[in-house]
Amino acid sequence: AASRRRICLRQSSRGSLRDIGICAHFILHALSFSLAFARQFPPGGSLRICSTFGVWALPCAFVKQRRNLRYKRGCVMVFLRNFKKEDVSELQEYGYSDLSAEQVEALICDWEKKQFNGKYFEMYAIVSDERIVGTISLYQHSSEVVSFGPEVFCKYRRNGFAKEAMICACQIAKEKGFKIVSQQIRTNNIASIALHCSLGFETSELIFTNAKGNQVSIYLKCLV
Repeated sequence: AASRRRICLRQSSRGSLRDIGICAHFILHALSFSLAFARQFPPGGSLRICSTFGVWALPCAFVKQRRNLRYKRGCVMVFLRNFKKEDVSELQEYGYSDLSAEQVEALICDWEKKQFNGKYFEMYAIVSDERIVGTISLYQHSSEVVSFGPEVFCKYRRNGFAKEAMICACQIAKEKGFKIVSQQIRTNNIASIALHCSLGFETSELIFTNAKGNQVSIYLKCLV
């Protein structure tokens, strides 16, 4: 009996040490992430970290509250930011290879206006590990309805970036006072349909032909 108790104690100790090691590993990842982005965020706010251990809120003075950062198991980190002129070469390499540097710079200048056809429009860079992995736009349809235009560059697809970017975009839209996200999705775009369903979008499955001649359905998500 005594030997069995010693074995149980050893196993319990090993389990506790393993748990401590996992927690320490997780905290180190969180701190390294904080240091990596320390120069990109002004003072004020906290870093929210989502993991199997729950949701952590670390007081990081350099993280801006309006930026919606997310931490995923496997160290996949995504946040959204506006484009800068320094992003021209990166955009040319992955998403706008058919445009000259001057044309891409002019495009960024247009995005900085945050308007299209007299309505709110904002283009964000999807950033992971200090790299631009795609773009996502927000476009206003009415005072309460907005739509998103996510695009992950081919090189970075199948990594969960689109879903994380959509979650960030929902938070930004909610902060701006929008109540509904409305998306037109082609009926043959299985990947996009699966993505939107996983985020809680709903559809009546009514199919119609849009202005581009595609068969589409409307998918809606309430933000309130």
